[in-house]
Amino acid sequence: MVEGLPEGETVQSSQPEEASSDEKKTSQSETTAEAGNSPETEEAPAESSSSASESETESSYLAPDFTVYDADGGEVTLSSLFGKPTVLNFWASTCPPCRSEMPEFHEVYEEIGNEVQFVMVDCVGVYVGGSMETQEKGQAYIEEQGFTFPVYFDRDMDAVNTYGITSFPTTYFLDKDGNLVTYALGAIDRDTLELGISMITEDTDA
Repeated sequence: MVEGLPEGETVQSSQPEEASSDEKKTSQSETTAEAGNSPETEEAPAESSSSASESETESSYLAPDFTVYDADGGEVTLSSLFGKPTVLNFWASTCPPCRSEMPEFHEVYEEIGNEVQFVMVDCVGVYVGGSMETQEKGQAYIEEQGFTFPVYFDRDMDAVNTYGITSFPTTYFLDKDGNLVTYALGAIDRDTLELGISMITEDTDA
């Protein structure tokens, strides 16, 4: 069981293929990501989740692998990136809560990007924030904002389906060996981001 950090604002993805164009909408709610092959998670109370215990690390397990694409179309697997503590973020440029947290992710990446790996997965094909996410939209947004963290595109929805992502943004924190340590649902602030990072870097200096 991997315990989560305090939740922030999320946007739930909808499924336009099962509804008419007039019925397409997003639900502003705080939800847990659930799917048959998603990592088993349990929502933790906001107060208690801020205190990371050793039992959380001991109960962590290897993050499920997936394949995404870089901006040039090259395939990249999550497992190929193991070796450093990793911040794994699922987002879409059409998602307002995702956009709200991006500047803080960028600031932290600029400061510690050499020690902590950021894997920012643009969830291409999800219908969130009132429209469908595309790689073109995601790339344009990143370029307009001047963000420099690594961005990968989930064109086949392999990552989204593997992790059962239904709420955006969602962030996982992996240790250097690729083990899931904790996660956060919804937009998070710098303090929460740094808390998650502290949980995956506490042993790296040893």
